[in-house]
Amino acid sequence: MTKSPSSLRTASAAAVAAAILILPAPALAGWERIEAVGPARTKDQCDTVTALRASDNRPLRLAAGSTFEIEVLGHGIDLVNSEAITFDGGDVRLIKRHGGPENLTRKCGAIGSVKLRLTINRASPESGAPVERNHILQIGDERIRVTAMLPADFRSFEWDRQSYSQGSGSSAGASGSSIGASTPITVGSGQPCAGSQSCGGGGTTGVMIPPQVSGGGGTAASELSTHLRGCIAARGGHVRLIDDRLEILLPDDRNTVSNCITNATFARVAQFYPHPLDVSASLTPQIPAMRYSLRGAQGATARPGSDPQTVRFALTRDFAMSAVGVHDFELIATSFAGRQRKLDVQVRSVVPYGVTRIARVTSLTVPITANVGLIERETSGRVVPTIDFDIDLAPSDASARPLVWSIQGGNGCFTQTSGRLTPAPGESRIRLTVPRTSATACNGSNIGITIAPESRASAALYTASASVTLR
Repeated sequence: MTKSPSSLRTASAAAVAAAILILPAPALAGWERIEAVGPARTKDQCDTVTALRASDNRPLRLAAGSTFEIEVLGHGIDLVNSEAITFDGGDVRLIKRHGGPENLTRKCGAIGSVKLRLTINRASPESGAPVERNHILQIGDERIRVTAMLPADFRSFEWDRQSYSQGSGSSAGASGSSIGASTPITVGSGQPCAGSQSCGGGGTTGVMIPPQVSGGGGTAASELSTHLRGCIAARGGHVRLIDDRLEILLPDDRNTVSNCITNATFARVAQFYPHPLDVSASLTPQIPAMRYSLRGAQGATARPGSDPQTVRFALTRDFAMSAVGVHDFELIATSFAGRQRKLDVQVRSVVPYGVTRIARVTSLTVPITANVGLIERETSGRVVPTIDFDIDLAPSDASARPLVWSIQGGNGCFTQTSGRLTPAPGESRIRLTVPRTSATACNGSNIGITIAPESRASAALYTASASVTLR
């Protein structure tokens, strides 16, 4: 018996329905991967490099305080209500949905997707915030782990190249330094870093932070070009990097450079995140302020530059105009996490030693009572009166520091009115004992004494002096 067309149609529909009942139900909002959206995407289609796959079994790593655009792809994920998309670490907004058929044309595969704008809250590193904070991006029943990170350590802390000239024996500039990087360094799975840095993927430990300029690039560039080296280089001074130490040689004629001698010398710090970032930010990521300090000698300041990742090392005016000898500083950068790097600075005068002051004067009267240590005795046993000067020396690394001294006034009151001193290496104070004559007419006379390096006996910069009234 031949079946009618209507009965055949009924049987076919029943078979299809039965087959549908046998098929497994599709999973609800199962995410498969996350792709970055933003300036790097020149076309509205999926990238060849994925930020994160569900099978990676780790959090999505993002920079704290930043805004990102991502596309989350998965079966049925485009069907989730907007109210069911939440983020507990900041703000999330739905930009657009794409169904499976549309995504086939976008080279994304036959799965749905949602484009999201994700904003990560800023941390409060001054209050001891952790380097990493864990959050959840909820899309329907799917929970995607997100780690917000702050840069906590240093890739480098080095002097800006504009601030110094190359010294003999220097190794600076030969290495693949990060100083002066001008483009954001963003790292995802398999993405290379900018420049010569190899800081993303492949088991590396972090990702570099690019320079962040506040107030416009022109402001920071102008600041960096106005430095101490440009002030003193043509006047007999220099700023040089010798091995790992910055050497500043101040010229003898300070008056000709008095208007610029407090110009700064700049250093740059490059911080890095503890792990590579998965997505680059559409807004500047949060970079906690560095703290800068000085240790060692007195007479300099350290403060941030216009670029928050630069520091200004500058001499104070009083110190810069008067310093002689050798003065060592340590410039210290401290991250919010308490990690530190330091740079060594040495400030020198052309003659690397000198006298800072005549600290104390002991004047003995005539006649004199015995005072052991402050008098000399002639072989005849008659007491010889003296006048003693305590002399403070500038710090120095010179092995020989010949000094000359002379007395002005008090004619006939001293057996010697000039001479030479040779302090031992490392001495910071010496005593000059000058024998007096027995002439009582000298009482009440005013005298002066000057002491200076032998090669700069007439240079005011290096000369220390004192006045004394004889009694």
